[in-house]
Order: sequence, then C-alpha cells, then structure tokens
Amino acid sequence: MLELARLVDDEALAEKLEAAYGRGVKLLALEIAERETILVALDDPPPGLEELRGVLLSEREWRYARDSSNYPLSSGCSSRKGRTPAPCVRSAVC
Repeated sequence: MLELARLVDDEALAEKLEAAYGRGVKLLALEIAERETILVALDDPPPGLEELRGVLLSEREWRYARDSSNYPLSSGCSSRKGRTPAPCVRSAVC
C-alpha cells in the first residue's frame, strides 16, 4: 500500500493510503474518483500491483455496463446521439 501511495498523483489519497497502512487496514473503501486516480497511477504497474489494476479495471467495466448511458462505446469514447460520453482515463477500456 505504501508503494501505491507513492505512485498516486493526489496528496489526500496518498495520505489516506498511508494512514490505512499504518492502522493495519485490510479492506479500504475508495471513492470512484480515487479508484480512477489509482488506475492512472497503475497505467504501467510495478510488479505486485498488476492484479490490483486488473480488479479496478474489471470493476470499472462492470460499473459502466450497469449504467449503459455511461459506457464507452468505442475506442474513442464517443457517444451515441444525444448522450454525453463517459470521462475517459487512459487505460485499456478507452
């Protein structure tokens, strides 16, 4: 968790991760924006964090599929007529 805290570009999230590590937290609730920040940090994950990236990507795909109006419809994340595209974070999904 400390390595992840060093990788994220969000001081508040880094502090949250470090504090959780210090308290011995095994399961940490994250906001969607925090998950997206971690995905950006794990674009090229270091050894040991590949599985976390995969889990976060799977969760994101499930979330978008659940709300089809937000699901990226093409590699360019374009939208259907009258719909606003989901915000894209550089990853395998977009």
